[in-house]
Amino acid sequence: LKLSWPKEYQHLISRWEGGFVAEKIAKMRRQFPSEDSSADLVTTRDSDVMDLLMDLRDQLNNHHSSLLSSSRTFLPDILNNAIDRNELEEGKVIFKRCDGAVVFSDASGFTALTERLAMKSNGAELLSTCLNKFFTPLIDMLTAYRGDVIKFSGDALTILFAANNDNDDYVNACGSPSCSHAPLELACLRASACCIEIHKRLHNFDTGEGGVRLTLHIGVGAGPVTILQVGGEQSRYEYVIAGQPLEQIAVAEPLAGSGETVLSPQCWSQVVDTVIEGPPIEE
Repeated sequence: LKLSWPKEYQHLISRWEGGFVAEKIAKMRRQFPSEDSSADLVTTRDSDVMDLLMDLRDQLNNHHSSLLSSSRTFLPDILNNAIDRNELEEGKVIFKRCDGAVVFSDASGFTALTERLAMKSNGAELLSTCLNKFFTPLIDMLTAYRGDVIKFSGDALTILFAANNDNDDYVNACGSPSCSHAPLELACLRASACCIEIHKRLHNFDTGEGGVRLTLHIGVGAGPVTILQVGGEQSRYEYVIAGQPLEQIAVAEPLAGSGETVLSPQCWSQVVDTVIEGPPIEE
């Protein structure tokens, strides 16, 4: 998202900032000398030009504010925070380093759904409806557990649960008054609890289209991560997440069966004392 004046207005704004108003006023004053009876008209025209340009600036600022508000739900937290701090500038690299849990959630069944809907005249509309019915509650749950959706990859999502020191902001951050946890432990607990809730609500999701159902298999890793801004050609940028947890989920996620979540050893070590252990994955 590039914050700049629309192209059709840029020339006007640059001329305004470069003395366009002063030139316009001087030209009108040459046309209507001060001793002329039209001097009052000059003042009125001067004011009209300024009012017009100020009104244009306000309209464009409101237009940008509206775009930002509507786009926030499509942006990761790192960009939303940059917007709040007025740091989203051309040529300024925005990146973030933190510890956290990374979740990779992959859905199965979309290929069968797409093939079935392709045979219908309104298949595109029906597919859009199915996607909304599935992904809306999924993203709502991720947001409720303070997960940050970094990227959509087709029917898969990459989510970051950043390790924040919740003990400073909440009493009994994990929900139990008898224990306390380090920030990374809390992040892994939030990620694990979120995955359990997702499976409860969306496992074998009925699309309503010929018995096609959607399922999820999920991998979770933990450790230090970096969110990088790459690109820059023609003012286009991409945000990617890198680090050890990405290597871990590349192994963990393929091991997860339908309706299962597999934790990497690094993530498991953070929650081993607070969750019920499932059967170990065979080598």
